[in-house]
Amino acid sequence: MENNLGNKETMSINIQYYLKLHRMTRKDLAECTGIPYTTICSWLVSDTYPRIDKIEKMAQVFGISKADLVEEHAKKDAPEGAPVDADFAEAMDMFRALPPDLQKQGLEHWRLLAEIAASRK
Repeated sequence: MENNLGNKETMSINIQYYLKLHRMTRKDLAECTGIPYTTICSWLVSDTYPRIDKIEKMAQVFGISKADLVEEHAKKDAPEGAPVDADFAEAMDMFRALPPDLQKQGLEHWRLLAEIAASRK
């Protein structure tokens, strides 16, 4: 696997892969990270490349390392029979079913938990 730090196309492919893996939309990622939707769209069409703080936020949401987003991988398909994170996918489905005011409260709680987790590292 070759390290392509700064490669916009690789970043786009990796973000798309993890969005699909976690059954998330661009809007979901924007809401979970606080990153503007239009910024995420720009990354996905390889127009721009995210700053390291944004890569860290996405890696936290996806539960992966920053390298998983930055580096080109030989194969992006999950191994045969590998489970998709069913708990995460179920949580996202439940989140989408909530009314907007409860979604907002949920995001505020998620951000607080992420801050607590980051402070313990």
